[in-house]
Amino acid sequence: MSLGEFIAFLAAAALVIATLAVVLVAAVQTLGGAAGRTAGWVFGFLLLAAAAGAGWLTFGYEYYSDADTRVVGWPLPSVIFHRREPDGPWLDYVGWTALFGWPLHFLAVMFVPSLAVLAMIRRRQ
Repeated sequence: MSLGEFIAFLAAAALVIATLAVVLVAAVQTLGGAAGRTAGWVFGFLLLAAAAGAGWLTFGYEYYSDADTRVVGWPLPSVIFHRREPDGPWLDYVGWTALFGWPLHFLAVMFVPSLAVLAMIRRRQ
């Protein structure tokens, strides 16, 4: 990954987190009163936990699909390593998910909590 791609990745990740944080925490706080403030803090903590979880799913989770194929990232693989012989070198296959894997994992992790918040807000109205 070149420096320009890495900077684009960081910008995309920051934009996703900032947009979701502002919109969703504000939506939670529309519940009003102490309950709204508490729900806003809880949801903000969920956003941070989702960001950390998405980072682990993208870069930390690694498994072997067979003896000669190693996959980094789940459910969207970031990098796939393959070797032709059992003692050969690992060859890497890097695709577009290496750049966009983290924001996509973040959106996937935050989908269910966001649905729960939207259901709470609709029920309250």
